Amino acid sequence: MTDRLNKVIILVGPSCAGKDTLLEYLVKEYGYFRIPSYSTRPMRPYEEQGKPYRFITKEEFESEDVRGIWCEKTCYDMVKGRVFYGTRFCDYMTGEDSVIVLNPEGCDQVQRQIANTFTIWLDIPEDVRLDRMAKRGDEPREALRRLKRDTIDFKRFEKHGKWDLRVGTEAEVEELATFIVQYIDAVGKTPAGDDRNLQGNLWVVDGIVEGSR
Repeated sequence: MTDRLNKVIILVGPSCAGKDTLLEYLVKEYGYFRIPSYSTRPMRPYEEQGKPYRFITKEEFESEDVRGIWCEKTCYDMVKGRVFYGTRFCDYMTGEDSVIVLNPEGCDQVQRQIANTFTIWLDIPEDVRLDRMAKRGDEPREALRRLKRDTIDFKRFEKHGKWDLRVGTEAEVEELATFIVQYIDAVGKTPAGDDRNLQGNLWVVDGIVEGSR
Protein backbone atom coordinates (compact mmCIF):
# COMPACT_ATOMS: atom_id res chain seq x y z
CA MET A 1 0.00 0.00 0.00
CA THR A 2 1.08 3.60 -0.64
CA ASP A 3 -0.30 7.01 0.26
CA ARG A 4 0.88 8.45 -3.05
CA LEU A 5 -1.83 10.45 -4.81
CA ASN A 6 -1.97 10.62 -8.58
CA LYS A 7 -1.01 14.05 -9.85
CA VAL A 8 -3.51 16.12 -11.83
CA ILE A 9 -2.01 18.82 -14.06
CA ILE A 10 -4.55 21.53 -14.92
CA LEU A 11 -3.69 23.64 -17.97
CA VAL A 12 -5.43 27.02 -18.11
CA GLY A 13 -5.02 29.85 -20.56
CA PRO A 14 -6.85 31.93 -23.16
CA SER A 15 -7.75 30.70 -26.63
CA CYS A 16 -4.79 29.56 -28.76
CA ALA A 17 -2.32 29.74 -25.88
CA GLY A 18 -1.00 26.26 -26.72
CA LYS A 19 -2.85 24.26 -24.06
CA ASP A 20 -3.87 21.37 -26.30
CA THR A 21 -0.39 21.12 -27.83
CA LEU A 22 1.15 20.88 -24.36
CA LEU A 23 -1.46 18.36 -23.24
CA GLU A 24 -0.80 16.15 -26.28
CA TYR A 25 2.93 16.22 -25.58
CA LEU A 26 2.47 15.27 -21.92
CA VAL A 27 0.22 12.39 -22.96
CA LYS A 28 2.49 11.11 -25.74
CA GLU A 29 5.94 11.64 -24.23
CA TYR A 30 5.30 11.30 -20.49
CA GLY A 31 2.38 8.90 -20.39
CA TYR A 32 -0.08 11.20 -18.65
CA PHE A 33 -3.73 10.16 -18.82
CA ARG A 34 -5.86 12.62 -20.75
CA ILE A 35 -8.94 13.42 -18.65
CA PRO A 36 -11.71 13.65 -21.24
CA SER A 37 -13.67 16.88 -21.58
CA TYR A 38 -17.24 16.91 -22.82
CA SER A 39 -18.86 19.69 -24.85
CA THR A 40 -22.17 20.43 -26.52
CA ARG A 41 -20.69 22.87 -29.04
CA PRO A 42 -20.45 21.97 -32.75
CA MET A 43 -17.21 20.35 -33.90
CA ARG A 44 -14.85 22.61 -35.81
CA PRO A 45 -13.51 21.45 -39.21
CA TYR A 46 -10.07 20.51 -37.85
CA GLU A 47 -11.44 18.55 -34.84
CA GLU A 48 -12.57 14.96 -34.38
CA GLN A 49 -14.58 13.09 -31.79
CA GLY A 50 -12.51 12.85 -28.61
CA LYS A 51 -9.92 15.44 -29.70
CA PRO A 52 -10.08 17.81 -27.97
CA TYR A 53 -13.62 17.08 -26.70
CA ARG A 54 -16.13 14.28 -26.53
CA PHE A 55 -19.01 15.99 -28.25
CA ILE A 56 -22.47 15.27 -26.84
CA THR A 57 -25.92 16.83 -27.14
CA LYS A 58 -27.32 19.41 -24.75
CA GLU A 59 -29.91 16.84 -23.64
CA GLU A 60 -27.19 14.31 -22.81
CA PHE A 61 -25.26 16.94 -20.84
CA GLU A 62 -28.32 17.93 -18.82
CA SER A 63 -29.17 14.29 -18.11
CA GLU A 64 -25.67 13.70 -16.72
CA ASP A 65 -25.97 16.88 -14.65
CA VAL A 66 -29.13 15.64 -12.95
CA ARG A 67 -27.23 12.47 -11.97
CA GLY A 68 -24.39 14.49 -10.39
CA ILE A 69 -21.80 13.17 -12.85
CA TRP A 70 -19.92 16.43 -13.49
CA CYS A 71 -16.94 17.41 -11.32
CA GLU A 72 -16.91 20.80 -13.02
CA LYS A 73 -19.13 22.42 -15.62
CA THR A 74 -19.26 25.75 -17.42
CA CYS A 75 -21.28 27.35 -20.18
CA TYR A 76 -20.61 29.98 -22.82
CA ASP A 77 -22.86 32.13 -24.96
CA MET A 78 -21.32 31.74 -28.41
CA VAL A 79 -22.29 33.53 -31.63
CA LYS A 80 -24.48 30.54 -32.55
CA GLY A 81 -25.96 29.95 -29.09
CA ARG A 82 -25.19 28.62 -25.60
CA VAL A 83 -22.86 25.65 -25.19
CA PHE A 84 -21.81 23.56 -22.17
CA TYR A 85 -18.52 21.98 -21.10
CA GLY A 86 -17.75 19.54 -18.31
CA THR A 87 -15.53 16.79 -16.89
CA ARG A 88 -16.64 13.77 -14.86
CA PHE A 89 -15.66 12.91 -11.29
CA CYS A 90 -14.79 9.33 -12.24
CA ASP A 91 -12.12 10.45 -14.72
CA TYR A 92 -10.12 12.14 -11.94
CA MET A 93 -10.13 8.91 -9.90
CA THR A 94 -8.25 6.57 -12.23
CA GLY A 95 -5.12 6.42 -10.05
CA GLU A 96 -3.01 7.63 -12.99
CA ASP A 97 -1.08 10.89 -13.28
CA SER A 98 -3.42 12.98 -15.42
CA VAL A 99 -3.71 16.20 -17.40
CA ILE A 100 -6.72 18.32 -18.32
CA VAL A 101 -7.40 21.66 -20.04
CA LEU A 102 -9.87 23.86 -18.13
CA ASN A 103 -11.07 27.43 -18.10
CA PRO A 104 -10.65 29.49 -14.90
CA GLU A 105 -14.12 28.66 -13.59
CA GLY A 106 -13.65 24.94 -14.13
CA CYS A 107 -10.16 25.12 -12.65
CA ASP A 108 -11.53 26.62 -9.44
CA GLN A 109 -14.22 23.94 -9.18
CA VAL A 110 -11.71 21.12 -9.59
CA GLN A 111 -9.18 22.63 -7.17
CA ARG A 112 -11.90 22.69 -4.51
CA GLN A 113 -12.76 19.00 -4.94
CA ILE A 114 -9.70 17.11 -6.22
CA ALA A 115 -6.47 16.68 -4.25
CA ASN A 116 -2.93 17.06 -5.60
CA THR A 117 -3.66 19.41 -8.49
CA PHE A 118 -0.94 21.45 -10.21
CA THR A 119 -2.17 24.42 -12.22
CA ILE A 120 -0.17 25.79 -15.16
CA TRP A 121 -1.32 29.15 -16.58
CA LEU A 122 -0.26 29.73 -20.19
CA ASP A 123 -0.44 33.52 -20.38
CA ILE A 124 0.54 34.06 -24.03
CA PRO A 125 0.30 37.59 -25.61
CA GLU A 126 -2.92 38.41 -27.45
CA ASP A 127 -1.25 39.28 -30.77
CA VAL A 128 0.37 35.84 -30.89
CA ARG A 129 -2.93 34.14 -30.16
CA LEU A 130 -4.85 36.19 -32.73
CA ASP A 131 -2.32 35.22 -35.39
CA ARG A 132 -2.74 31.54 -34.47
CA MET A 133 -6.53 31.84 -34.73
CA ALA A 134 -6.25 33.34 -38.21
CA LYS A 135 -3.84 30.61 -39.36
CA ARG A 136 -6.14 27.80 -38.23
CA GLY A 137 -9.13 29.43 -39.93
CA ASP A 138 -11.28 30.48 -36.97
CA GLU A 139 -14.41 32.44 -37.85
CA PRO A 140 -13.49 36.13 -37.23
CA ARG A 141 -16.56 37.08 -35.16
CA GLU A 142 -16.19 34.04 -32.95
CA ALA A 143 -12.44 34.66 -32.55
CA LEU A 144 -13.06 38.24 -31.39
CA ARG A 145 -15.78 37.06 -28.99
CA ARG A 146 -13.35 34.60 -27.44
CA LEU A 147 -10.62 37.22 -27.11
CA LYS A 148 -13.04 39.58 -25.35
CA ARG A 149 -14.24 36.84 -23.00
CA ASP A 150 -10.66 35.76 -22.29
CA THR A 151 -9.71 39.28 -21.24
CA ILE A 152 -12.52 39.34 -18.67
CA ASP A 153 -11.92 35.79 -17.42
CA PHE A 154 -8.18 36.12 -16.94
CA LYS A 155 -8.26 39.53 -15.30
CA ARG A 156 -10.47 37.86 -12.70
CA PHE A 157 -8.23 34.79 -12.58
CA GLU A 158 -5.15 36.96 -12.01
CA LYS A 159 -6.85 38.58 -9.03
CA HIS A 160 -8.64 35.62 -7.48
CA GLY A 161 -7.30 32.42 -9.06
CA LYS A 162 -4.70 29.95 -7.82
CA TRP A 163 -1.90 28.67 -10.03
CA ASP A 164 1.47 27.04 -9.52
CA LEU A 165 3.31 28.18 -12.65
CA ARG A 166 2.54 31.12 -14.93
CA VAL A 167 4.15 31.06 -18.37
CA GLY A 168 4.20 34.53 -19.89
CA THR A 169 6.27 33.93 -23.03
CA GLU A 170 6.33 31.49 -25.90
CA ALA A 171 8.46 28.44 -25.19
CA GLU A 172 9.10 25.23 -27.10
CA VAL A 173 6.64 22.58 -25.97
CA GLU A 174 9.45 20.09 -25.30
CA GLU A 175 11.22 22.54 -22.96
CA LEU A 176 8.04 23.54 -21.17
CA ALA A 177 6.77 19.98 -20.69
CA THR A 178 10.14 18.77 -19.41
CA PHE A 179 10.35 21.57 -16.89
CA ILE A 180 6.80 21.05 -15.63
CA VAL A 181 7.27 17.31 -15.11
CA GLN A 182 10.66 17.70 -13.40
CA TYR A 183 9.39 20.53 -11.20
CA ILE A 184 6.33 18.63 -10.04
CA ASP A 185 8.36 15.49 -9.39
CA ALA A 186 10.83 17.49 -7.31
CA VAL A 187 8.49 19.55 -5.15
CA GLY A 188 5.09 17.89 -5.50
CA LYS A 189 5.45 15.01 -3.08
CA THR A 190 2.16 15.52 -1.28
CA PRO A 191 0.91 13.36 1.63
CA ALA A 192 -2.58 11.96 1.10
CA GLY A 193 -5.22 14.57 1.84
CA ASP A 194 -2.98 17.63 1.36
CA ASP A 195 -4.14 19.44 -1.76
CA ARG A 196 -2.08 22.64 -1.48
CA ASN A 197 1.50 21.66 -2.13
CA LEU A 198 3.16 24.38 -4.24
CA GLN A 199 2.30 27.50 -2.31
CA GLY A 200 4.42 30.47 -3.30
CA ASN A 201 6.77 28.67 -5.66
CA LEU A 202 7.90 30.65 -8.70
CA TRP A 203 9.34 29.72 -12.05
CA VAL A 204 11.01 32.49 -14.02
CA VAL A 205 11.55 31.87 -17.75
CA ASP A 206 12.57 34.84 -19.85
CA GLY A 207 11.63 36.94 -16.84
CA ILE A 208 7.85 36.33 -16.89
CA VAL A 209 6.48 33.45 -14.86
CA GLU A 210 5.16 33.37 -11.31
CA GLY A 211 3.13 31.28 -8.87
CA SER A 212 0.11 32.42 -6.84
CA ARG A 213 -0.36 29.66 -4.27
